[in-house]
Amino acid sequence: MKRCCRSREGNLATFNKPFYRDLGDLYIAVEYGDTSDIPLSFKVNALNLAIKKRGINGIVETLPTVRSLGVVFDPLKIEKRRLIQVLGGIEAEENLDELTELPSRLIKVPVWFDDSWSDECAKAHGVENNLQFVAKLNGVSVDEFIRVYTSTRYWIAGTAFLLGTFGSLPLEPHKITLKVPKWTTPRKWTYERSVTIAGNSVSTHSVRAPGGFQLVGRTPIDIYDSQQRNPIFKDDPILMKATDRVEFYPIPEGEYHRVRKEVEEGTYQYEVEEGIFRIIDYKG
Repeated sequence: MKRCCRSREGNLATFNKPFYRDLGDLYIAVEYGDTSDIPLSFKVNALNLAIKKRGINGIVETLPTVRSLGVVFDPLKIEKRRLIQVLGGIEAEENLDELTELPSRLIKVPVWFDDSWSDECAKAHGVENNLQFVAKLNGVSVDEFIRVYTSTRYWIAGTAFLLGTFGSLPLEPHKITLKVPKWTTPRKWTYERSVTIAGNSVSTHSVRAPGGFQLVGRTPIDIYDSQQRNPIFKDDPILMKATDRVEFYPIPEGEYHRVRKEVEEGTYQYEVEEGIFRIIDYKG
């Protein structure tokens, strides 16, 4: 299977037509380019929504990422070659290149930055406080680092790695000017609800697990709840979805504990606004 032609803008590579990559007997990937880019993610998610709208017999699951859409299928219900034909038909019928907006919720996430748990986790792994380390690396104060971190909203390209843990890109990348490396040796564990950053991508750990992103704080709200205690989780134990936007804002320690108590009691009112995202609004 040959890759289609590319177009280039600077160092970014996008495909003129989607490339269907064979990933085994039950899985293909529909690729739109070679870079982490919000316009590519927009097109991936536009195709994902179009597939879901049709309810195609034989498609088991779809997995949006920044630059490709994974499609898991049942070969006893739809043959791979036929699946690719169907996906190509959706591309043509929906005219995805002309699509300019997608449904997009805005989710606001409170964060206790430079929290005690992140400091404890760093010490347990023999490294210095992550937030202080990356602030010093960039020649700024911790307060300035937090200001930059919270200065833009982030586009959620998809959820992966752990249940509910998301991949994101800044909607105003010119504001995220800090250099933030990942650890070359990942931590053996990370507290659930830890808020992180590496490069210009931010995320939140859904459960206690290994990780290599820098720890900058902890949120009192759950982004994954297997018990589905809060009404926000009534239909799905995962909070963040592809095409959501997320905005972080700082809270003091006392507010953290107050909110956490409400979350555990199931009474916390999640800050979620229904809306749309227009690709023209992207300030990349």
